Amino acid sequence: MVNINFKQLIYIIFFCILLSSCRVTKSNQISIDESQNIKTDTFAIYKEPSFTNVFLKADCELISNNNSTNFNANIIIIHDSVIWISATAIAGIEAFRILCTIDSIKIIDRLNKEYYAFTYQDINNKMGVCINFNLIEALITAKDFNSLQKEILQKNIDSTYSDYIISQIIDITNDESCHFLQKIKLSSKTNRILQNEINYFDQGNLTVVFNYDEYISQDSLFIPQKINIDIKTLESIISQITMNIKQIKINQTVATPFSKPNWSK
Repeated sequence: MVNINFKQLIYIIFFCILLSSCRVTKSNQISIDESQNIKTDTFAIYKEPSFTNVFLKADCELISNNNSTNFNANIIIIHDSVIWISATAIAGIEAFRILCTIDSIKIIDRLNKEYYAFTYQDINNKMGVCINFNLIEALITAKDFNSLQKEILQKNIDSTYSDYIISQIIDITNDESCHFLQKIKLSSKTNRILQNEINYFDQGNLTVVFNYDEYISQDSLFIPQKINIDIKTLESIISQITMNIKQIKINQTVATPFSKPNWSK
């Protein structure tokens, strides 16, 4: 079982959520019983979004160890470039600020007066959680990975015979240790993602499940207003988080202020 303390858990949740165009290096099909699946020659479930930036304001609740924490989050996504997050308590006091770029993540923890800066490879080396910038961006905007487009995929029809489930191995880098099993549920009517499950089977079956609901269309983008996330292992659910997105702005003038605090080492 992966050893994760409460502070690390909050950070991992935000890394996973902040979760449009994930460019993974390779995508392979896993072995599936073909008698229970439908094969298609092409099945494009991803369309490159057209946006420069997205601003999201969300009310969030984190449940962990039978404790509930409510907070607000302001999220700015500059496509293929920057993800900026500011999380505040209900009283309006900023708890921490995160800046994700293509190659690194920086965190200002104002509650504990701590500052962190590390690469995605550092996360993989220390915690066995393999992520990159494009994966985070894809998850928050409810998009899939670009490499799935125009590939031969196998589809399960779920028990209601209404949605499709696709399973496959995704490699983040050329490193064989940096991969995960993805199961993705799609609406057969809209092709929008209803659920995206990521399983790090090499790390004690750590699983992160994203459920998307109440999609709205804004400036040619379809974005879910509700995102529910479960972080779990085979033994138990580690944590749950709910995001209710209250405000969405597309291609507006945005700023992502972030500077290393004077009190940091």
